Amino acid sequence: MGEENLVIRCLRCGTKNRIPSARLHDYPVCGQCHASLDDMIIHCLRCGTKNKIPEHRLHEKPLCGVCGAAIVAEKTPFNDVSDSLFPSDDDIQEKQVYQCSIFSVYEGEIRFPNGRVAHQSRIDHLPCIAVVPIDKEGRVILVKQYRYSVRKPLIEIPAGNMDKGNESPEVCARRELSEETGYGANRWIPLYEGYLLPGYCNEYMYFYLAADLYPAPLEPDDDEFFEILSVPIDEAMEMIKAGKIIDAKTALGLYMARDYLKNATHGNY
Repeated sequence: MGEENLVIRCLRCGTKNRIPSARLHDYPVCGQCHASLDDMIIHCLRCGTKNKIPEHRLHEKPLCGVCGAAIVAEKTPFNDVSDSLFPSDDDIQEKQVYQCSIFSVYEGEIRFPNGRVAHQSRIDHLPCIAVVPIDKEGRVILVKQYRYSVRKPLIEIPAGNMDKGNESPEVCARRELSEETGYGANRWIPLYEGYLLPGYCNEYMYFYLAADLYPAPLEPDDDEFFEILSVPIDEAMEMIKAGKIIDAKTALGLYMARDYLKNATHGNY
């Protein structure tokens, strides 16, 4: 039998804390800000309502103010408490409303464990890569290109979609670097990977640092026109602060590359 648990929101910082009922007598504190949880917001596991419960009433097994359920009545294994608050794939019904070469748009309904239904849209996007190319002088190679979505050119690190079949992220990164800058690289260092816009899109990006550059031009796509910039990485960081670089993936890639280079031993990266 798993432990009985509460999901308690800290009133100071808003963090949701999973607290075994056996620990309520220990005057638990928030795991994030360490504030006392003696006045608590407790999620009813039946209907999802947030109930504000004073600590001295917890031993009375208070009832949910909406559905009347005993708030501590449902027992859930400790490691599963977080997942029990969220929908699964079986709770989603959706249909495709648009498709192009790199993404599709879906509209759907999501049913949450408390019975509530949300109507949302999402973009199913191909995975992608971004590259921070550093030459032997420590200068970063950037590209300036027109972006139709924002109606102006942006300064960016080379990037692109994994849209050539079953190529791996690194193979895609090598291709995009040659197409956009005319360079290849002998050293490829993974920096990070993650979702770019998870609020409505599953676009997943792999970030690389490319070093030991050499000429290796490839023809860019027909709709790609680039101006190549080469600047010291410290100058690129100042461009972020000055608002000259306003592309978020580029800022993230540059910060990660700079941190990697700082930590490299005697510049041997």
